[in-house]
Amino acid sequence: GQPLTVAEGWRDVGLGTALVAAAQDSVRERGLTRLALSVFPDNARAIAVYTRAGFVREGIRRRQFRQADGTYRDELLMAWFPESGAADRWRAGEGTP
Repeated sequence: GQPLTVAEGWRDVGLGTALVAAAQDSVRERGLTRLALSVFPDNARAIAVYTRAGFVREGIRRRQFRQADGTYRDELLMAWFPESGAADRWRAGEGTP
């Protein structure tokens, strides 16, 4: 898949949350059993959005991406399962799933 980023100046207005909710709706409508994503482990803002939406951590790919300066970055794998009901609780304002 393609990377998804909320541009500077558009953060903290709910766009990331809305995009995650739309993806979850699409998964449900298609009858799929999971929605998977990856994120850099130091991206606390994105991880918080995904966790509130019911995503769980599945693993880490160590040194998955090589940067232009020759250093490497890990990749955190996360997934959401529609049958968990976590997104419904999150949207209803019942806090962290």
